[in-house]
Amino acid sequence: MLADLPYALAESPPSLSSLLGEEVGFHQYLPAEKLDIFGMVETDVQNLTMLTRLCAHEVDELFNDNRTPAHRLNFYAMDISFSESDFKTWDVPLQSSAPLEASVVKILQGLLMRQLRERLGLKRGPAPCSVNFIAAALANRIVYDGKGTTGLYQKDYRIPRRQFAMGAFPDVVRLFTEVPSANSRLLYRLYLVHCDLLFSFLQSTKSRQGQPFLLEWWRLECKENLGTSAALSQLLDVPEGKLQEWYVANVPAYARQGMIPDSSTGIADRLKKLLTISVLEMGGTQTMRTVSIEELPAMLKNRPLDLFTLDGVQMDLMKLKLNSPPIYHETLDLYIAALDALRQNDIKTFQKRFTNAKKALENAESLQQRITTMLNEAENTLGPVDSFRAANWQAILEHRRNLRKPLDRAAGFPE
Repeated sequence: MLADLPYALAESPPSLSSLLGEEVGFHQYLPAEKLDIFGMVETDVQNLTMLTRLCAHEVDELFNDNRTPAHRLNFYAMDISFSESDFKTWDVPLQSSAPLEASVVKILQGLLMRQLRERLGLKRGPAPCSVNFIAAALANRIVYDGKGTTGLYQKDYRIPRRQFAMGAFPDVVRLFTEVPSANSRLLYRLYLVHCDLLFSFLQSTKSRQGQPFLLEWWRLECKENLGTSAALSQLLDVPEGKLQEWYVANVPAYARQGMIPDSSTGIADRLKKLLTISVLEMGGTQTMRTVSIEELPAMLKNRPLDLFTLDGVQMDLMKLKLNSPPIYHETLDLYIAALDALRQNDIKTFQKRFTNAKKALENAESLQQRITTMLNEAENTLGPVDSFRAANWQAILEHRRNLRKPLDRAAGFPE
């Protein structure tokens, strides 16, 4: 990921002169994201570069547009103590020794605040609680739920489900306003997953997706001076003071999705992107056209096959197979085999295998949906599936111990 990013020695940026003097450090600029990364240690800059690119992609996906930011945002990897007042509006300082989760949250806060300031025309000011809440939700997806490693988001709400089964629910107002210390790793992990759960539920309704919902939430907080929970209540048409009741009535059912991959936005969408490539238009126009690999055979009459691109697609399909549930493995093998036939210019075999692969994908999606329904029904009937399985396992262990007791007594072992 970092091989194409040349690092440069740079003088300390002006905003750090009071802290570092004129010492030479390292600098990386990411033009597509308009991000500057500074640090005194090269590995810190490398790590921060990787994280900021990942987080910037997540924020861009959240807003679902290709808008280029107007302002450059500066990130500083610091190995010394600092005061926030030493930094300017577009600066985000990060302590090198901070836990990963806390660093990711802070990067996301900076990126979200840039969106807020540019879209609402706001000057410097503290981040509204909704920004911190959304940053925590996105950080959970990146650090714990797969987006930072496989690029696939697999929701894991087992911990909230167990709490809900015991009648324990987070206080929504406190979820927005009270952030636990990142040094309390278990408590902070719990905070992140509950933020992710609530934000995912808000996103699950189309009318609440994307920038219109977020910008209206921020406008109510920053320009109408409403509290975070009051602004959200207004957006959801929930009576004042009833947000907690709304949460208890709606969110636990959504949490039953658990570890089941969201096939509509997971494997199938990723597969569709991998099987869509860019090709150069014929006729000397030098323009690029986006096509499905399924369309290539008809185009090969007028152009040579790009084996280099095909190799890349096959490699990506193999990586996707490694990071996908077993239910999709046969489907992905069929797509890989279809590309093998295309490499050999065996168009008839390619078309047959590609058709079989599409049918296999439909079957896998259908089976995945049935599994989802079955698990949800099981949890409705038996309580959380994980707890039910654990209870059975404990019963088996207890039964085994009871069977062994006479043998243990005969052998003289203490009970």
